[in-house]
Amino acid sequence: MDGVFADVTHLSEKASVEAWVKRPSSSDLNFAFADQHKLAIVTWTTATMYSTSESFNVDPNAQNDPGDAMEQSYRTWKIAMDKLCHDYHLPQSGYLIYGYSRGAQWAHRIVMRCPERFLAIHIHINSSYAEPAPEASHCLWLLTTGELEYGSNAAKAFYQKAQALNYPILLRIYPGKAHEVFPEEEELGLKFFEYVLKLKSQQLQGNANSLAATFDDDEQPFVLDDSLLTAFRKPPYFGDMLNGDVYPAVEDVLPESQRVGLPNKEIAQSWGYFHP
Repeated sequence: MDGVFADVTHLSEKASVEAWVKRPSSSDLNFAFADQHKLAIVTWTTATMYSTSESFNVDPNAQNDPGDAMEQSYRTWKIAMDKLCHDYHLPQSGYLIYGYSRGAQWAHRIVMRCPERFLAIHIHINSSYAEPAPEASHCLWLLTTGELEYGSNAAKAFYQKAQALNYPILLRIYPGKAHEVFPEEEELGLKFFEYVLKLKSQQLQGNANSLAATFDDDEQPFVLDDSLLTAFRKPPYFGDMLNGDVYPAVEDVLPESQRVGLPNKEIAQSWGYFHP
């Protein structure tokens, strides 16, 4: 396997997760994507920890309190993941992770606790958000939600807080959509992950060609070199996070408060309405 794709749902029962995983891969876009790119799929059950009103209510410095329910769940998850990686010879880092609904609540809180394991995260229709941690600023982030989803305002707040910490992050809010999964966000998410894997491939190729690359990649957490993130810092396109209009960055036509820098043409074309 060339990596790991963590696909996190709202499912809370083991039997439900097992039934979902047993579906043919062609019925799930993430499963098909993982097969195409030789990624192992991992998933797990999720339990209710937060209500929709609980965003940014835990100090990031206190989130590792052993008495916190999410922290206890995370520590159990980490033990299980370490054993899974050992038993099946899976990499310990460079993961892609997608979560929706309660799975999104879990996914981003796990990334906050062990950002060294993850390369990129896409969370969708999340209704509660943790404070972004500076340590997770090397991960690439995509947030998608519906305009009518309860957590859409919290998504904007998370995006702004993350930007202040120099996160490479995108936010797309779909008008008229609520708490639902839909093809547009799935397509955008896969284009985002494809872009991330291309950056990973570039870095690995560069390391292979470099005489200075003498460390064992399997023992080092995989982190993208900041030089590969130029397209996030100086994007070629700008997309409107609300109505989906996309223009080349040289055209200053979008309101700054809604403008999201898009790093490549494929993501720009999946954003909404591409104006070349």
